[in-house]
Amino acid sequence: MTGRKRVSRKGSIYAYYLRLTVAKGVSTSYVHRLFQRIVKRCGFEYKAVVSAGHGEKNFDRPHVHAIVLSSRSISRRDLLRRVPDGVHVRFSRITDEGRFVKIDSYIDDHVRPHKGGRLVVSRSFGDLVRRVRFADG
Repeated sequence: MTGRKRVSRKGSIYAYYLRLTVAKGVSTSYVHRLFQRIVKRCGFEYKAVVSAGHGEKNFDRPHVHAIVLSSRSISRRDLLRRVPDGVHVRFSRITDEGRFVKIDSYIDDHVRPHKGGRLVVSRSFGDLVRRVRFADG
């Protein structure tokens, strides 16, 4: 990160949606290792699903869907500096509780047998969720 770090108010936590997608033929373990490296470098706690692809729409390639939590605000540009070329990234702040719940359910749905995803959750994720600061609250 460059410049001044923006720290959350009174110990609150920022929540973001992150999706990483790699090319067909790339292993699921690669996208999982890439995700782990990014969250470690950014200091994120997370709940994520790693999927080999399930043939729906554009998701027939290995990808990760995640809710990532941070004690500081992070820009898309700062995140992209930690992602290698050739990886498609979707990254946005989760600004309301309804969207958080919807994304959380979406991740859980990916773990079901028809999608074949593998759930990965950091140790502190559950403890930090109640401190998430939404823009509407």
